[in-house]
Amino acid sequence: MGLKRYKATDLTVLLVIMCAIEGLSLFILKRVGSQFYVSVIVPITLIVYMRWGLYGLIHAAVGGLLETVVITYLNGDMTAAIVARSAAVYGFGYLSTAAAMLLFIKGKNFVTGNLWITLLYAFIAFAAMCIGRSVIATTFGENFFEILPEYLTREALNFVFTFIILWIARKQKTFFTDQKEYYFSVRK
Repeated sequence: MGLKRYKATDLTVLLVIMCAIEGLSLFILKRVGSQFYVSVIVPITLIVYMRWGLYGLIHAAVGGLLETVVITYLNGDMTAAIVARSAAVYGFGYLSTAAAMLLFIKGKNFVTGNLWITLLYAFIAFAAMCIGRSVIATTFGENFFEILPEYLTREALNFVFTFIILWIARKQKTFFTDQKEYYFSVRK
């Protein structure tokens, strides 16, 4: 299998997994009626950033659309204005997680090689996501300093969940790593 096909397959499989788990989470949430919603969008997006770099933006964008569906479905409000607001806020928020890739300047092994740096990687993604959401929410009339703490609080459980997933992922030597490098190392 060539690199292009390997990349396309890998990205597709991770996207399908993300969508399936989000769908299952929504089903469970609606069935149980919980106040908490645990999402795999950020951890999977961060894993894709590690594996393929900017291609993770595809997963971030789809994540924004998935979150829009979740929010509008749970609120029962499907007006065009609500959907547009949710798509803008959540879409931009998830795309903002790309800021975590700034740590790649020191190399991807810098992120995978140290648990504290992996935690920082997740923290930067969540901080950027919440700030990005808040910035866009201000264009819809929200007060930045009121909405930011709300997003940070709402995402606290997801941050812990993401860190646990990344902690487990980095234990797998070939999973949380640059896949282009891995592909060529196996081909030798």
